[in-house]
Formats: sequence, C-alpha cells, structure tokens
Amino acid sequence: MAIFKQVNEKYETQEAAINLLNYIRRGAYGWGNYPGFIPGDGEIFWAQMNYYKNYFGKTGGNLLEHYVLSFDTFCYEKDVPLGIIKTCAYILAGLFIEFQPVWGIHLHDTHYHIHLVINTVSVIDGKKYHKSPSEFKRLLIWLADELKDYHIALVPVTYYDETGRLKYGNVPSTFLYQNKDPFIYG
Repeated sequence: MAIFKQVNEKYETQEAAINLLNYIRRGAYGWGNYPGFIPGDGEIFWAQMNYYKNYFGKTGGNLLEHYVLSFDTFCYEKDVPLGIIKTCAYILAGLFIEFQPVWGIHLHDTHYHIHLVINTVSVIDGKKYHKSPSEFKRLLIWLADELKDYHIALVPVTYYDETGRLKYGNVPSTFLYQNKDPFIYG
C-alpha cells in the first residue's frame, strides 16, 4: 500500500531550498532531475530553479514543494523490485515536468520512498504552482491508475481485496494484499 503525501513544510529561504535539494540526493539509491538541468549539487539545481523565479518575478513565498511517495516494502510491497520503484519516480517527475522536478529514492528497512521536489514556478508560463484539495484528489486518482499497472495500491484510492483483485476506494478491513501472489503480480 503506497502512500503519496505533500510534506507540510515551507521552504522560504534559499538555504532551506538548497538543504532540501541536497537532502533528497544524499544517501539516495538513485536520483534524477529535470532534463534541462546542468548536473551538480543542490546549490546548482537551486540556481537553475531560481533563474525562472527571477525571470517571471516570482521570488517570494514558498520556494519549493516537497512530496513523498512511500512504499511498505517490509510487508505489502516487498515483492516490488527497485526497478519498478524507479519507474514510479519517472512517472512522478513526468507529471510535474514543467516545474523542474528533482527526485531521490531512499531505501529504509521498513519502506522505500521517493522524495520529489518541484519549483513553485512553471518554466513554461511562469504560473505559480497550486493544488486545491479537489485537484490533489484528482492527482491521487491519476497516480493510482498509473500504479495499478505495477500492481501497487495507493491508499486511500485503491486496494487489493481478499481475492487479489484491485478495488477503488478506501481499504474496508485488514485483508489488504492478503492473497497477492508475488509470482503473478511481481
């Protein structure tokens, strides 16, 4: 059961932005960035993001948005290979491509997770990034549809029932993934 959430923290200074960008790359199993970026560390990535903020005159407020897609690789997604998790990172980055995504996969004992950081200013039209609750819900539904191709349920949008079938909605009981066969779904 994967969980996608927005980190409820503001990154309002350049130092906070650079620290976040360095954090998601530090100790990451794998990482990636916006295709147009010059390679480097967090400071170099931040300079490229800040260029668009300055160009469009939108340098104030929250400078970056931070999301995490977390997998229960200790239990429910233990049969999901790292290659699929990396594919999920590319899917997320593609969704936010106009906001210069930077991502890193962190491997913890109980769960693997993808940190995704995006600029709050679009490189296409200079619009500020914003997701209302209804837009975020649509984003979750879209992400759940993408993840189902890899037999990963996204809480609270999808789950696997006791027969191993993917269902839409919140998990009704404790049988989540009970009959998920790794040889069929792996």
